[in-house]
Amino acid sequence: MIKLRKAGERFHTSAGWLDSWHTFSFGDHYDPEQMGFRSLRVINDDTVQPGQGFGTHPHRDMEILTYVLQGGLAHRDSTGGGGEIRPGDVQRMSAGTGVAHSEFNASRTDPVHFLQIWIVPERRGLAAGYEQKNFSPEEREGKLRLLASGEGRDGSVKINQDAAVYGALLGKGERVTHQLGSGRHAWVHVARGAVDLNGQKLSAGDGAAVSDERALALQATDPAEASFDHNLLYQFKIDTDGDAKEDKVIQVTFTGEGANQKVQVRGPLTPPVVGAMENEVADVTPAVTGTLGTTLDSAPGIQVFAGPRDDPFFIDLEAAFCILPDRRPVTGALSASCALTPNGQAPFYFRNPGVDYVAGFNVNSIVIELPTAMIEGSAPGKLGIWGTISQ
Repeated sequence: MIKLRKAGERFHTSAGWLDSWHTFSFGDHYDPEQMGFRSLRVINDDTVQPGQGFGTHPHRDMEILTYVLQGGLAHRDSTGGGGEIRPGDVQRMSAGTGVAHSEFNASRTDPVHFLQIWIVPERRGLAAGYEQKNFSPEEREGKLRLLASGEGRDGSVKINQDAAVYGALLGKGERVTHQLGSGRHAWVHVARGAVDLNGQKLSAGDGAAVSDERALALQATDPAEASFDHNLLYQFKIDTDGDAKEDKVIQVTFTGEGANQKVQVRGPLTPPVVGAMENEVADVTPAVTGTLGTTLDSAPGIQVFAGPRDDPFFIDLEAAFCILPDRRPVTGALSASCALTPNGQAPFYFRNPGVDYVAGFNVNSIVIELPTAMIEGSAPGKLGIWGTISQ
């Protein structure tokens, strides 16, 4: 049995310097139905802004694993442990009888993105302790690498619980399997990209509780590092009066890296100068903010989706070509819903208009849904909306 917990169902904390997604109840977020999975108590997906962090605070009776995805996390604790955690590092802190520690972004210029995993120990009152090891990309590429275990076997960090934590870096199409012993359970968390788990589709931030399954089969369907360029401004320009010049503009920008990127949508805006939408306009206009893979309501009737495409979005090329006057039919009869173009010529035709002809490019897409009234004034035979990308 596999029970999914989708990324958007997680609890969310946004504190300016901290953006955190909680798979289970945490802090002020409480749901008695989401208190963890067996001995797994916490999975927090945290992004901390440059120079910011968590001041000294206490823990006890918990095994805490930190896994950095991007950037560097500076750490100090009362056991004498400390240093910087970088991508590929796994740090284990056994809080035991009590430990105080602090965690700060080690950079003054770049955010740090990391997972923090809490596991309930086998018993209370254990001695506090600390351990950190690095696992190279080569150890995790195309395979499951044991990162933490109760025995510390195979070079993993040792935790005080009969549990095992694995990590893998999978390229698109790569597949790994894991056998579950009798009476064993598993939780699968996707940090980046997308996978197929025993026939179930999971994207970045999704989790899955697994019980009564003999084996897990994981196949990557999207690369783990897919993201938008946060240095670019994505603009969608709308012609409402048929002069082939933008009258309204929707801006989309991104912050962060990888699957934990944040999306900002502004508009529709009226450009100060037709044909020149300056970047600084985005700095003073309030934005609607969300995460990859979620649909944002930018304005009444306008929705924006940014992230890995996993239908219901598809591009129907037959319908798209209906508005272009210079196309000719290639084969077959025209769809009844596709009228002749303004010059009397039949439009380009595909035999299967519902087929997703760009499925091979489904890494990341921006999809904007507009009210028909917004482009009704555009000139016949001309596109009413187009996109640009600029720095």
